This record gives sequence, structure tokens and C-alpha cells, in this order.
Amino acid sequence: MIGKGTGDWDVPVGGMGAVTGALASAARNAGARLVTGAEVLSIDPDGSVRYRLGDDELAVRGGHVLATVAPRV
Repeated sequence: MIGKGTGDWDVPVGGMGAVTGALASAARNAGARLVTGAEVLSIDPDGSVRYRLGDDELAVRGGHVLATVAPRV
């Protein structure tokens, strides 16, 4: 949480790594497969994602696709 309107930079107990670790754990417990270090080639509105991992080009489909990129990307 940032500031609560004060401008202070409030960091969660355990740091942001604790937040991302908890999210990853919850996702895995819910059946998600987390892929890191992949190059995303395309994301379609129907939930299809094509990506490259090493020399392999792969595709997955999901009900929800989360990406932390600018909309034009």
C-alpha cells in the first residue's frame, strides 16, 4: 500500500517479495501453472496465448490472462 494519502511509501511486512510469493502460492494451489522467462508472441481476446520458451513455441488457453504491460504492447 502506498501512502494512505500521506505520500509515504508503505511496504508490506516481508516486502514485495512476500506479496508476489503469496500470489504465486495461491495461484499454484488453485491449479495454475506459472511460466517465467518466456517470450509472449501473442495474446488473443479469446484467452489463447502463444509463447516461446527456449527453442520451443507453445500455446495455452485460459479463462483469464493477466499481463503487466502497457495496453499497446
